[in-house]
Amino acid sequence: MTWQKSAGMQPMHAEVDGRMSDLPCVSAQLVNYNGASDTIECVKSLFDSGHPNISVLVIDNASSKTDQRRLEDELGSRVHLIMNDRNLGFAQAHNLGVRYTKRCTKPKYHLILNNDVVVTHGFLSPLIQALESSDRIGVSGPKIKLLNTNILDSAGSIFNNIGSAYSRGNGEEDLGQYDRFEIVPMITSCCMLVKDEVFDRTYPFDEKFFMYLEELDFNMRLWNRGFLPAYVPSSVVYHRFSSSVKRTTANPVLFKQTLEEGNRTRILLKHFPPQSLLRSSHLILLSYLYWQYNTLRIGGFDWFKRLNLNIVSGMRDGLKSRREEKEYILASWLPQVEHLRLGDYFVKAGLMEKKHGWRG
Repeated sequence: MTWQKSAGMQPMHAEVDGRMSDLPCVSAQLVNYNGASDTIECVKSLFDSGHPNISVLVIDNASSKTDQRRLEDELGSRVHLIMNDRNLGFAQAHNLGVRYTKRCTKPKYHLILNNDVVVTHGFLSPLIQALESSDRIGVSGPKIKLLNTNILDSAGSIFNNIGSAYSRGNGEEDLGQYDRFEIVPMITSCCMLVKDEVFDRTYPFDEKFFMYLEELDFNMRLWNRGFLPAYVPSSVVYHRFSSSVKRTTANPVLFKQTLEEGNRTRILLKHFPPQSLLRSSHLILLSYLYWQYNTLRIGGFDWFKRLNLNIVSGMRDGLKSRREEKEYILASWLPQVEHLRLGDYFVKAGLMEKKHGWRG
């Protein structure tokens, strides 16, 4: 991998009255892959967010030359810009970004977000206040709505006994039903603010997770190291859902799920205690069979092969990572697990099939 361009090695911040603000330094980072329009809109919203002590890092994952030129021309020297010579995926690119910002900008807080997020004015203050309210809170996340709507994308996230995760409130109209500050099982990497000291206790993302479920692994490691994830509804951002994936493939559902099944395998084998795996083994097996069948039925043999290669890779990586995480297998996140039953799984599967048009 080559760092082809970086916009300076010193921190760059917004200024107030010509002076650097006394507010804590926040380093925001986002990954671009042929999504310059989204990235530019996201960066502009960050600089308009009202927090004067913010620096922005854009990591480009080998986008087209046209896309890269747009970033250089329209963002210029206002941001740090790293150009990769290949697509590193979400996890590895963000890890590169964290190493860079810890060395160059030395922030108190790291803001990790998708490039298709648009933030609102004042969104950072509540997230910072949550982190400063307790030594135990290591990550905070906002209420996330779908762009230009009052529909929720995420009000904190939940994970379950088969190793899957989903966003609470997804698809619901925001009527104030999730307007309470609370500790939640996990915060999505769509937008999360992380204390710098957290990255001194554990690495940001497992680089075997090319994309998807990397934040579940991260949140589990936070719990195991004594940190808590906090949902902060007074902070609001907007998300243009899955815009990057839709540019990458004609079948975003299967693309996403083939990667998620490999990563779910990593989660189960890396983190779950043996008794938990045994207790939920019937549901775990059913979930694998469900995706085997639907991938073959809808996507054909090529997608089916891709799915199974990812699962085999996930088994290998998960067992290796389990040895590295062995002191944490008595998991402190266990009370946070949502326990699906057989009927619950069939209901969720039916709703998903209807949502994606797989049945009437």
